[in-house]
Parts: sequence; C-alpha cells; structure tokens
Amino acid sequence: MHIDVHEVPSREDATKLFNAYLSSVHPSYPIIGISTFVSQFQAFFNQPSLKPRIKWLAILNLIFAIGAKYIYISDPEWKGHEDDHHIYFSRARALSLDDELLHHPDLQQLQVEGLASFYLLASGHINR
Repeated sequence: MHIDVHEVPSREDATKLFNAYLSSVHPSYPIIGISTFVSQFQAFFNQPSLKPRIKWLAILNLIFAIGAKYIYISDPEWKGHEDDHHIYFSRARALSLDDELLHHPDLQQLQVEGLASFYLLASGHINR
C-alpha cells in the first residue's frame, strides 16, 4: 500500500486532532514546545507554499495519530474513521522512524520517538 507522506487532513480536522492532543496528552506529557509548534502549525496551514522539514511532518502526523485515537474513543460525533490513527502513524513512520534510530539524535528525533512511544502504548503495543 502506497502512503502519501505529504497528505494532510483538512484544516478543520487537523485543528480538531491537534486540540485533542493538546487537551488530553500534552498537559501530562509535554513532549513538544507548545508556543513554537502552534505558530508553526498555523504557518503550515496559512502559507501552503512553505515546505516544512520531514521530522516536523512526522511530529505533526504523530500528534494527529494520538489525537485521532483519543477522539475516536471520546467523541461519538467524530466523523473520522476508526483506523485513521493507523494512517497518521504510518506516515510518521515512513517520514522519520524507518532507518533513523541508529543516526545521531536531535531534539526533533527525540520528540518523534517520544510521541511514537506514547502512541504505541496507547494503542496496546507495549512491547514495541
């Protein structure tokens, strides 16, 4: 199955997923710098000509994966599909987890791995 790693949900859905992450996970596990990421998130949707770095897109997709998992459980009005979180995680994995674990880490890679760990834990994949 081919995954378009640059595909993103609509701005409305992205905002809902991001807000779900911010309200449910971020207060207990502040893995990302909120003020910086919020401004980058807004710039990403306000200026489509900007091309973010690969690791930033991976972080965004992991936030979407965690948000989708939370929303599906907590919001019966959500119109998304039950397996949306798998798609977002697959994009993040393709962007920044495959073949990156043995390279010299930087802050964004640590954020990717922290968010991926949280997602896998929340998805019942504790042994990963």
